[in-house]
Amino acid sequence: MHKLSAVPVICTCVLTSLLASCATYQRNNGGNPFTGNADPCASYQGRVIATVLTGLLGSVIGHEMDKTGGAIKGAAAGAALGYLIGRDIDQRNCELFKIAQTAQMELSIQTLKASSLDKAVGSSVSIQAASAQFASNASTPTPEAQRAFRAMANQYFGEVPPQATAKDREAIAAARQKMRIFLVGHTDDTGSSERNAELSEARAREVAKIFEQAGFDRAQIFYQGAGETLPAKTNLTAEGRAANRRVEIVDLATEADFATYLSQRVANPAYFRAAAIEPPTDKPQGGATGATSGSVGKPAAPTKQPKRKEATGVAAAPSKAPASPQLDSGIDFGGEPVKGRFSTLNIGSTQSEGLFSLISSAQADDSSPVQSCSVDRPRISRGVKALQNDQPRKPSVTDYLPNLYGTAWTGSANGHLLAVTNVAVLKDGGLPAQDPTVLIYKNYDSVKGAQADIRQVAKVNTYRGDRGLLYRVFLKGRELDCIDFVMSDSASGRGVMNVLYTRRGELYQKQMDTSKAKS
Repeated sequence: MHKLSAVPVICTCVLTSLLASCATYQRNNGGNPFTGNADPCASYQGRVIATVLTGLLGSVIGHEMDKTGGAIKGAAAGAALGYLIGRDIDQRNCELFKIAQTAQMELSIQTLKASSLDKAVGSSVSIQAASAQFASNASTPTPEAQRAFRAMANQYFGEVPPQATAKDREAIAAARQKMRIFLVGHTDDTGSSERNAELSEARAREVAKIFEQAGFDRAQIFYQGAGETLPAKTNLTAEGRAANRRVEIVDLATEADFATYLSQRVANPAYFRAAAIEPPTDKPQGGATGATSGSVGKPAAPTKQPKRKEATGVAAAPSKAPASPQLDSGIDFGGEPVKGRFSTLNIGSTQSEGLFSLISSAQADDSSPVQSCSVDRPRISRGVKALQNDQPRKPSVTDYLPNLYGTAWTGSANGHLLAVTNVAVLKDGGLPAQDPTVLIYKNYDSVKGAQADIRQVAKVNTYRGDRGLLYRVFLKGRELDCIDFVMSDSASGRGVMNVLYTRRGELYQKQMDTSKAKS
């Protein structure tokens, strides 16, 4: 009896060692995409041994419990356990790697782990193709790409081990049904941002339909056209732009994991390109996921920014003269002429420290558009949609950042009141949930009240840092140029605005305190 009892212990120790080595592999493959692909099939060999040992362990346990048949049942249970633990990690990664090689695709796999539990709950697979995935301006994958995506979808759905019992099959089916599959289309930042978002969404949906054909229920499949808003590498180089044109397959174990994943996604502004830098002409690569026609011209070198004034929390941004002088807005907020030195508001580090760390530690440098709205432009993204009804995934109140659920914020300077209403920002990437409305009240009298002299619906970019959220408002017309609106602590309902406006043909800027309007 003692000898037999020792066998499970030995098996368990060997199995634990193997699983630990596999976990190391998962962590070591979580960097930026397309920086080199280690062969995941090598790690899979260890998983095969682990599965066999798990079956052996089950066999021994079963033999001890029931020498007339328990060994067979124990082996089946152990094999099913090995399937549930390891197949969706190593074997699937190995098969995806083989498919990508055959289809001439570059594939990067990042394991998503719940850091509080050090537990793998899913993965993010980015796919960049050397040959065409989609025809120019078309949403349907090429026949070759369809075959590759179909083969990949089949690997996600998986096969039930033939030795699994009915109970094991039920458990596997239940785990599979809880999964959430999320397809995301990405582009570089050339061409129309609106068109990039539109086309990347259409392409993500086509790939999502392939996953449905593989056997997944429509209710568990989601898709998004992220366009240029979630770059994997810098858009300043041709190599980086090629890496950003990609399809991403994300799988999460449960709906709760999916919601947490969305709440922790953060874009890295260091990878954005300032609007002052002329976009290059990139011939669309085969793996392009969005409209990448580009525009004529060569990329200009980033403008060197003057040294920051950290004492005041305001930094001088790159000099950028307006493309054409605007008409006098007729409003004087009491600001100072820009004269080539734009003020910016410090939001601190933009590195993600969330549950799912999806961006590198690279910080926005002096040439990054996060520095000032004067060198930025609206970047468009589509929301997350369910394949079941092609409708946006409905967020709950807890899916929004504090005090940013359809709220209004106001600030005043030189007798004029500025209000930004319908401010709604999701935790998912810190993305704006809707376009805000900007209201300006000239010579505002709080006692008498007044009708807004200027009302305009605006586009928004958002950037999250460890010191606050930058809510950047872009306006059209002659009233205002743009507004940098930072909430150092949105939970407190207070923040600061930096407003750019034109007066007498010259660009001015004014910083003012702001607060959340009472409901």
